[in-house]
Amino acid sequence: MHFSFHICVYVCTANYFGVTLDNANIQTLHSDQSLNTFLDSGNCQLLGAHMVSGEAGITLSTKVDSSLKKDKLLVFFKIKPDVITGDNLADIFVSSMLDSPISSLYHSLQKLYAPILLKDSEWSGSLDPKLQALVTELSDGLGSLLRKQEPDQAGDSSSHVSKRLAGVLTVKDETEYWADTANNPMSQEEKEVARGFYNVLEPMSKEFSGLDAVPMVDAEEVLENTQNSLEELWRLDYPQARMSHLLDVIANQLSRYVQGKLSSEDLWGGQYNQVEKSLSEGISVCDHWVETCHNLTSMYWKSGADQMWEGKPLVPDYCKNVSQRLSEILSLRTLHKQLTRLLSLSEQEDLKTSDAFKPFAGLKPVQYNPYTEPLWQAAVRQFENFLKPAEQRIAGKLRAQLRNMNSSAYQLMQEFKRYKELIKRDSIQTELVAEREMLLSELNSYIRTLRSDFSTTSVNGPRRLPNVPEVVSNIYWVKPIHAKVQDIGKTADALLTDLNGYDELKRNIKEFCEELEEYHTDQFDSWSREMLHMIDTEELSLATDSPVLSFSHGRLLRVNYNPRLVGLAREVTQLSILGHNIHPSIVKMAQLAHKFMKQAKALEEMIPSQRPMMLEAALALSGLVQEQTTITWSNTQQLDAYIAKLKAATQRLARENKQLAQCHLMIKERVLTLMNTDLLKHQSRWKELLKEMRSIMHQLEEKGFVDQKSWCSHWDRQLYKALEHQYQLGIEALNQNLPEFKGVNEVNEHPVFPAIVDRNAHRFGQLFQRAEELFERLENVKDRFLDLCAIGSGDMEQLVEQHCKTAEDWDSAPKKTRKVLSLQEKAAIIKRLEEGAKPSMLADMKLNFHGRLCPPFGGSGTR
Repeated sequence: MHFSFHICVYVCTANYFGVTLDNANIQTLHSDQSLNTFLDSGNCQLLGAHMVSGEAGITLSTKVDSSLKKDKLLVFFKIKPDVITGDNLADIFVSSMLDSPISSLYHSLQKLYAPILLKDSEWSGSLDPKLQALVTELSDGLGSLLRKQEPDQAGDSSSHVSKRLAGVLTVKDETEYWADTANNPMSQEEKEVARGFYNVLEPMSKEFSGLDAVPMVDAEEVLENTQNSLEELWRLDYPQARMSHLLDVIANQLSRYVQGKLSSEDLWGGQYNQVEKSLSEGISVCDHWVETCHNLTSMYWKSGADQMWEGKPLVPDYCKNVSQRLSEILSLRTLHKQLTRLLSLSEQEDLKTSDAFKPFAGLKPVQYNPYTEPLWQAAVRQFENFLKPAEQRIAGKLRAQLRNMNSSAYQLMQEFKRYKELIKRDSIQTELVAEREMLLSELNSYIRTLRSDFSTTSVNGPRRLPNVPEVVSNIYWVKPIHAKVQDIGKTADALLTDLNGYDELKRNIKEFCEELEEYHTDQFDSWSREMLHMIDTEELSLATDSPVLSFSHGRLLRVNYNPRLVGLAREVTQLSILGHNIHPSIVKMAQLAHKFMKQAKALEEMIPSQRPMMLEAALALSGLVQEQTTITWSNTQQLDAYIAKLKAATQRLARENKQLAQCHLMIKERVLTLMNTDLLKHQSRWKELLKEMRSIMHQLEEKGFVDQKSWCSHWDRQLYKALEHQYQLGIEALNQNLPEFKGVNEVNEHPVFPAIVDRNAHRFGQLFQRAEELFERLENVKDRFLDLCAIGSGDMEQLVEQHCKTAEDWDSAPKKTRKVLSLQEKAAIIKRLEEGAKPSMLADMKLNFHGRLCPPFGGSGTR
């Protein structure tokens, strides 16, 4: 009945230690006393198997001896104190132990038992919350203990470092290691160093903990932040061994992240556009990190004031291999797409192109594994053999399509790129030799033209982009040219390497790229030198311990924020996007500028004339900013309270600024209305709008905005412009009717409005000249009606006495009366004429600037 368990022990032990069943070490286990004791005794509940390094044979024992230095340990144990029979074999547990019991328990708990007990809905619901907390606490405690274990000083240091880092599998593990180190009993200096590392790692740990929720298209931002954090760690003298391991840990996390995102994609049967997009995003993430690791360890950390990277540049092999696998999948899908594009539906059915991906059935293509690589390569070969009949059919079609292209060299290259995967096939390359030679010739000519144009433009200066600094504009100009030349080089490498003339093209591309890179570097270095000089001379600075606000000599509130800092922050952002490694001093200054840019913008947006009205809120904010010199990051409670007060002060300042800006706009609208309102005809409207403006200011004063002197002065000057404008439009009629004008303030000790008359005195000469012209016209009018004025020019009594002497003279009187009546009618006509002339001529005369006026119907006097 023990035979089955003997077989179980033999097989498990042989597999675990990597030996065959016919190995002598396994054969000797049959008669081992410890094995028989474990089977026959209920008191013996454990059986361990171990192979000691440097010693021959596998040893069984009924207890685990911690003094033995074992590479591996395999353990069988019973869950009940029973004798082993054929019926209770299932009650035996099998477990392995690596390195130490702490490590084995930690990984078993973290990877197996904790997820089941805490995340599985069935088990987590039945487990007491206190027990769940204990499981979590145990897992965290074991992890902390594992990370803090000191290596054995007597052993091989590199081996021990590797074992010590074996427990660090994620960015979170590395972060917790430094958190534990900072809390260990050690010197204050070591604690400060560990705390500094933790402060940099902690934001990065949070980003990677939530990485699975981030779309791949947005992962680039995470990588940029990660690179910045790593550079900051390196400046803090982060140990190279841990940094090397951390770079690999990040690479592995990113690889698993990409694989997880692509695992739900139907890579062989899904829509090509969607598959191509997903694969390209995954390749971009992996390549970005591989390039980042290479640049950091081969360039940035090989020179400079920081510690130097020793040894070869680090390349995360697994991440690189995952990227290569994804590229192969995309290449296969693209090849199939390009081929079927040139085949008709009937040809596709004949060739059964829809079955081309069957060799990959059962494989998990995104899960790269060196042990399964032969299976993958075999499937690729089957796929390529399946497509050979289709390649023979489409060679002629592709040749005709390329020959009919009538376009520039670069456009012709783009057409070749559309079928790049297809043209890379040996059989297709042979069929398209003439077409590829034509492309090679066109590209050589195109590179020469581009190079000549660049030489000319770089001397004269490229066209400046609007709202972009000159150096950034120049870099933006050269970047697309460089990318285009590199694109030509990559296409040539893929399609033209076997042709005569390829070496000449590559040489021209290499020389041109060197020129572009030199120009690019010169522009960037020039900008860097200028910024560093301005920072060193404090021409470009922001002292956080200086007041945010101060008073100018004119007692106006001034914001102490250099406007050039806004441009610097924008330039650093743009150049970072372009991939430049910016000097730490410049980055630090840009970060400082960006930190306070929002508050400075809010302060600058205050209308200058309103700043005295916001003095209380502004000084409150200024006081808080000065107070920050006593605030440290270590005192979290004090820091939280300070941030809350700073936020409240900022919100108050923004709220008051918004309120005053709205009132400012309301008054502005009324002044603009007055600018177009006739002062003589619509004086009531002027008074109404002025009353509204005074009401707005009075309401603000009641709300606590007391110091309005500067603001009132500002609007008096704006009203001056409106009043002067109306005065100039109607100066002839307005001078007599100009009311006393006080502006927006009822009590105005220094009014500006009386100066309008003096400032416009030069216009009175034109007015008097016009008055003379009017008098001349009046004389002409008088002559026209002189005969009608005769009856009013003499004495009626004298006329009657002179002309009415006989009865006949009196008989003719009615006729004379009728004559008089007709004259009265004419007088009415004259009156109507006078009224008709009043708006133009007579009204002008009423200004009385010239003195005596002649009456319209003769006589003398003034009007």
